[in-house]
Amino acid sequence: MLNQEDNTWDYTVTVRASGSDAALEHISVQFENPANENTANLVLRAEDLEEEGVYTGTLSISAYAQEGSYRLNKVILQEQDGDRRFYCREEDLPDDPDENKKALPKSVTIKLASSVKTEDKDAPKLDGCALSKAVVQAETAVEFSARITETGSGVDYVKARFLGDNGRGISVTLKLVDGSYVGYLSGNQVKHPGTYTLQRIMVKDMAGNRAVYTDKSVSFTVINEDDVQETAEE
Repeated sequence: MLNQEDNTWDYTVTVRASGSDAALEHISVQFENPANENTANLVLRAEDLEEEGVYTGTLSISAYAQEGSYRLNKVILQEQDGDRRFYCREEDLPDDPDENKKALPKSVTIKLASSVKTEDKDAPKLDGCALSKAVVQAETAVEFSARITETGSGVDYVKARFLGDNGRGISVTLKLVDGSYVGYLSGNQVKHPGTYTLQRIMVKDMAGNRAVYTDKSVSFTVINEDDVQETAEE
């Protein structure tokens, strides 16, 4: 069904899960268009339980997406005790699958017809980015923001990755806040001293267009408490 307010095609997805004594934390469902590797994802949680063992949710695909067939690619059942059960297409199974890796019990395909006359062929554009601090004490969160222009189907995600001169990487996902995309490098991520330089910003729109931007001039330095004390004494 076409959701004209959000300009998406909405599909009802039902998953039946049983055979485990542990309670489910969530179910991840992924469909993929093999022609262009575009994916559509849905996460089902406890509130999506309709009846015992039956979970139902809405999978949304942008009306700007290219026409084609989205086939069920994988389903992951995450239990509250930490165990996972992984289901994928039979041809994607490893040579030696264990009891928690199995083939999908059935094949499901969604036929997508675009309802937008003007096709979105351009990826979102990065207009600039900035960090809230150039020098931070270890275990102190850092805000990273980016300005993105998207005139077509809408932004699907904005992700960034920093690499430290100590070899450690930090990844962050940015969310839209008051017109800009903002993400926070947590105190747990920012706990090892060193200088971290922006390696790339990855953007994708709802039509599946992707772009990767780099700006090596954006960096910050993490120092420990001893360094702060020594600087103060000097």
